[in-house]
Amino acid sequence: MPGEEKPPTLIRFGPFEADCQSQELKKQGVRLRLSRQSFQILKVLLERPGELVTREELRQTLWPSDTFVDFEHSLNAAVNRLRECLGDDADNPHYIETLPRRGYRFVAPIEGRGSKLGPTGQKLWAVLVVTILALAVVAGGLWHKSRQRAARPRGTPSIAVLPFADLSPSHDQEYFSDGLAEEILNDLTTIPNLRVVARTSAFQFKGKNEDLRAIGQKLDVENILEGSVRKEGTHLRITAQLVKADDGFHLWAQSYDRDLKDALALQDEIAKAVTSALQVKLLPGNSAASPPASRTTNPEAYQDYLEARYFASMNDKESLLKGLDYINRTIQSDPGYAPAYAWRSYIRQTQWDIVGGPDDPEAMEKAERDAEKAIELDPNLADGYRVLSWRRAWYELNCSAAARTLTRALELAPGDAWNLEAKGIFEMCLGHLEEAVGLFHQSIARDPLLVLPYLHLALSLRDLGRYEEAHAALGKAFDLDPQGVWLHETRGEVYLAQGRPKEALAEMEKESTTAPYHDLGLALAYHALGRDQESDASLAHLISNDANDAAYQIGEVYAYRGKPDQAFDWLNRAYKQHDGGFGSFKTDLLLKSLRADPRFQDLLRRMNLPQ
Repeated sequence: MPGEEKPPTLIRFGPFEADCQSQELKKQGVRLRLSRQSFQILKVLLERPGELVTREELRQTLWPSDTFVDFEHSLNAAVNRLRECLGDDADNPHYIETLPRRGYRFVAPIEGRGSKLGPTGQKLWAVLVVTILALAVVAGGLWHKSRQRAARPRGTPSIAVLPFADLSPSHDQEYFSDGLAEEILNDLTTIPNLRVVARTSAFQFKGKNEDLRAIGQKLDVENILEGSVRKEGTHLRITAQLVKADDGFHLWAQSYDRDLKDALALQDEIAKAVTSALQVKLLPGNSAASPPASRTTNPEAYQDYLEARYFASMNDKESLLKGLDYINRTIQSDPGYAPAYAWRSYIRQTQWDIVGGPDDPEAMEKAERDAEKAIELDPNLADGYRVLSWRRAWYELNCSAAARTLTRALELAPGDAWNLEAKGIFEMCLGHLEEAVGLFHQSIARDPLLVLPYLHLALSLRDLGRYEEAHAALGKAFDLDPQGVWLHETRGEVYLAQGRPKEALAEMEKESTTAPYHDLGLALAYHALGRDQESDASLAHLISNDANDAAYQIGEVYAYRGKPDQAFDWLNRAYKQHDGGFGSFKTDLLLKSLRADPRFQDLLRRMNLPQ
């Protein structure tokens, strides 16, 4: 009707803008990450500015009566998260005032559609809200029935653990907040029949204000665990909340105020609470998780351990050195702490693999001793078996032993994406390509934003002759990283296997020139096209620049050209250099011409591979 004010879809207050239609909160045009539940609380408060909104009203509006949730903690967590986004202070509120034991009141001036709401507009908006709530009650029965149908089992339950936000005044606890989230994630991977998204995918949303529903869609998960850490002195305040990704409602939430020394067991407490919440709704009759990994009782050792993991995950020379220093300090403080030895083994092996070998010539032997020490101290520590399997695969080139060792890691942490991918690589190495394909698919389901599993899947499919499926896997990899190294060269190899050398060359030319795969691809494609002079030039460039890092690939070129003597010269050199290319040796299509040669069988024997 003329003269009536329409309820606003955009409500502005201070530097903030709340879009009630899209349920987004922005600050000076930048979208803030806010759960749907926290936004709903804000929306209700904005609809009734200056009025008391009781805790009971919020409960009836936001939490269905049959939802498994600790209401008091869930409401507190949602309001705290809202205050964090607004930069508000409960003791000196600019936006949300707490009325103890009663509820909350929005105290800042607000605007709607660019103009302040007068008393008439506020009343009309309140009437509309009451009407909507009444309709919600009428629709509640239908919604409840549909919700019950949706809750029926539809496959494996899934969860992503996002990196916890560091809300400390000095913002210097990132290593702790990341480490806490990762420890909880690792605990959850021990639960059978629960799909847990890997760290590499979940942590890609670190520092991004992305809507939880969008994150759930990208990671293909039903549930998300998020939280925050605030450390002042030796006091910790940690909040955690388990949220349904599709609608933003809480399954569980809790806040913890502890001393730093109590944080050593806190991740277990949170993981158990999350598991309990999932168990009731999603995991009925599920078998128990593996026994928990050992924990240090030394606060200083635990802090050094988290610092070590934080730096080691960066995988560059300087960070690995820092990580090694921190992990050594951990072991000095607590020589009986098994996970520290597993991580020191990982750091030493990563130095050897990425940096080209640390200064210590006995580093890989020390890495093996560390892995065995971790297993000796805690036979139920999956990480100990994982790092030992890596050492056996890439240093000893013994995929059979590596696969046996990793089987134990998978028994202890069946939901770990890295273990699944590594087992797939070892099965590919053993020539069990169908098994490898299945494992790579399982790994991708848990680590959907990581490129390497798609690449390994494509290589296995290529060697099986399933070329279109290989192209599809590479297409997914390009979607994730259009500039990814080795992707164009791999696609080119698939084209070569299909007898399409012109298309192969077009792909090889796009490969990054910073890696040996560019010269490798050109040498292969030019040879397939009969352009031998250009193939020779590319091979010569590959040998000149990468003889120490790409001996296996040089052997591939000679094998593809039908020159077995030169091929075996380079393959034997690659074997002495512990070249990781041997992971696909048994089924590598580029080596097909060598398989009947006794020297090929000799290499299989040396690698303990089936003949």
